Order: sequence, then structure tokens, then C-alpha cells
Amino acid sequence: MTEGSDGAGGDVVLGSGTVFSGCNQTLAEGDDLEFSQGQVFVPSLGRNVRRPVPAIPAGQLVINGACTVAGDENVLRVVYVFTVRTPSSGLNPESTETRLVTYDPNQPDTPVASTVWPADSNVVDFEHIVPTQWGFMAHGRGGIMGFDLTTLHPTWRSADTDVEANRQGYVTFDTRGEGVDDFEWRYRFHSAKDGAEVASSIGPSMPGGIDVFRDGFGVEKGKHHDGAYEYYYFDMRDTQFKGPIPTGGAFWGDTYTAYSFGQASFIAVWDMDKNEKIFSREGADVAGLNIEDLFFAGKYLYIANDSDSPVINITTGDKVSSNWQVRPTEVINRDWMLVVKGHVTNEYFNCFHEEGVYGCYEDGTLVYAPNGQYDGPWF
Repeated sequence: MTEGSDGAGGDVVLGSGTVFSGCNQTLAEGDDLEFSQGQVFVPSLGRNVRRPVPAIPAGQLVINGACTVAGDENVLRVVYVFTVRTPSSGLNPESTETRLVTYDPNQPDTPVASTVWPADSNVVDFEHIVPTQWGFMAHGRGGIMGFDLTTLHPTWRSADTDVEANRQGYVTFDTRGEGVDDFEWRYRFHSAKDGAEVASSIGPSMPGGIDVFRDGFGVEKGKHHDGAYEYYYFDMRDTQFKGPIPTGGAFWGDTYTAYSFGQASFIAVWDMDKNEKIFSREGADVAGLNIEDLFFAGKYLYIANDSDSPVINITTGDKVSSNWQVRPTEVINRDWMLVVKGHVTNEYFNCFHEEGVYGCYEDGTLVYAPNGQYDGPWF
């Protein structure tokens, strides 16, 4: 195992196959904005590089802008969406233009592609940009649009305004239609590749009732008149519902871990790719461990308790370490993960929260772990 990069923290964002800093994915407005300096982690190099920044011609002012890093670990592009204002001069009236520009972080001095925002929509009606492997999505009160990573041209658009989105797609909510009764919504899942609806389900009409994960969504399914709902994971990659599973769990790559230390104590780990439970303990076998917190990474359970705080290999049940002080908190891509020394503030399972924003106070280190396997050190 080798350390490959400077620490992650501060304004670091988890993108599609990488991490980057200094980018605001919310379209900010102002009189004279500047893009801050930042870095992009390039997996093929195993290190951070300077994030390219567009050169703004003298006399022009940036009045709206956002940036992100899209693509995947093999093809990364730094994406900028920004509006420049050129003040009036003589008889030439003031003008504005919204530009889209991409850079290859390996060749930061020359844009890969550049174009202008579609003339038939207004950029001020869009609030957020979301990176995907195919390009990026922009959404807000103007609807949602998908942009191609190579050409930067819009490839699909929808009038949907109330959405939850991740790097694989987005969810919309219908309150009417066939099969939808009072106190219910139909959740419609759409691909980020082409905007197409790939599945739907009926569940409770609860604002915030969707959990957003990197590659899918957590959703309750069922009919109100039945009086019971079950929680499922909808995997956007294979467009399948996986479960039912308990709510309140957390993902590590393709594994989902849920637990309870109350009266009905249990620990369960699912391989969501295969939709099967791969580890389970319950009742006295859990209560007797006096667990204060629990985490999962790779094939290991990290238990924090008042005795030995063990690291357990779930494939064998063996304890491989005690009193751990180092823990992986995030899969970055196939071969890289984020590792944090010490117990993180609030004992977060993952340090990157919704919209990929880094939420831990402690800095982490990007570590090379081929095929996602981290076998220590734990101190």
C-alpha cells in the first residue's frame, strides 16, 4: 500500500472517479467573480495536479459561474460554465455571453472544447451542475439538461424541476397518474446518459424521502392503504431494485452496511451488486460486543468499543487488528481510496456527503489500493 497524494479536506469534492478542490458546483452570481485555485487528483499519475482555470480577457467580468470535474478515472475533464459581461464602450452596448469550457488536467494550458450556452434557454434558470461519466447535468427552475463531455452540446433536456440527482441520473416525483393514490408519489428514475426513464415505483409522499447515493437511490416502496413500506436500493447502473434492506445504512463501494445497537441489535452487510447479504450477526452476539460505533471498508468491520476496538475480516470472522487508529472512509475509484487517521468528528461513516462535499474536519490521504483492497496499516 502506498500513499499517493496530498491530503483531502477543506473544500474537496468527490467527483466521478476522482476528487478535486476549489470548484463550486452551484452557479454563483456576482458582479466580478473569480475562479479560485485548486487541484485535481489524476489516478493514472497517482498525484494532484493544478486545476486549469479559464483566462478571462481584459475588460470582461464574470457574473455567473460554476465548475466541476466530469468523466471517469480514465478520461477526466474539468468543466466550467460561466457568464461574462462586456461593459458598453462608445456606441457598442453592453453584452453578456455564457460559455462552456473543458480542460484535460494532464494538459492544463489549452481547452479541450469550448462553446456557448444553448440560445433557447437561460443559464440563470439553472442552479447546479452535476458531473457524470458522460458529461454533466445542469438543473434548476429551468428544468434539467444533459451535456456531452466531448462536444459540450446538450444531448437531452426535460422540464422537470423538482429532482434529486447523482452521477448516474436523477429522480422525479409524480403526485398524480395511474396507480397513485392519496398520500403517495410515483418516483421516476432517469438515466444521466440520455434522460430516459428507466424505472418507476410508488411510495409515500414524503419530501426528502429519497436517499441519494453515488450510483443509486434509496426509496421506500409500497401502497399507503397497506400501511407498510419497505426500503429498497435502486441501482442506476443495472436499473434494478435491490432489497428490501434496513434504512439508515451506508455504502462502501458496492457494499451496504446497516446496524442497530438497541433492543433489536444487529449488524448486516450486503453486496448490492449481487443483491445478497454477505455478513450478519444479531441479538446477544451483537449486544455483548458493547459497540459504540461501527464502520465497514473493503472486507473489514471497524468496531469501536470499550475493550479491544477490533478490525474483523467478514470473510473469515477473524480479528486482524485491535485498537485501530486508521480507517478508510471512501472509495474514490477502482484502485484509490481515502484513508483518515484517527476517529473522525461525529464518527461519520463516510466523509463525503451529499453532492460529494467533504464533511469531516480531519484531513485524509489518498491511498493506492488495487481493486479496492486495503489490508492495513491500521495504526
